[in-house]
Amino acid sequence: MKTFLRLTFILVIATAFTGCYKKDVYIEDPVIGSWVLDNASSANNYGWQTFNAGIENGVLDFYSNGSAAYSESHLALAGSWYISNANGGYYDEYGYYRNGAHQTLSVHLYDSHTNSTIDLNFGYVVFQNNRFIGTDYYAGAVERYEFSRY
Repeated sequence: MKTFLRLTFILVIATAFTGCYKKDVYIEDPVIGSWVLDNASSANNYGWQTFNAGIENGVLDFYSNGSAAYSESHLALAGSWYISNANGGYYDEYGYYRNGAHQTLSVHLYDSHTNSTIDLNFGYVVFQNNRFIGTDYYAGAVERYEFSRY
């Protein structure tokens, strides 16, 4: 009887695991698509001040293979983007210093004909529906870039 119970138990467990399999699920990254810069601002002791980032008149395209492009009238740059998970200190979209898990975004674009480059390195990025905000601490101030879908 004990042998029968052991054998039954082993068969039940073996049957349970034969039906299990791992299915790869690919979730599209929220940055994939076309974006325009709505606002660039910098925070210091006097509050938020809007500034011209130089990319307000163009469209940023992020592709699923990690490539990126920027186009504006007679200018076209190509390059790559990368999102990574980080843990540590960062400035959020309101300019407050936080510590913990967050995502970063790096974008590098280049045009060899004009020697133009665009380098965006956000120490924090957050996606909210059809917009995203990237921030970084630069030259004693928090910079915030606000993008919306094109």
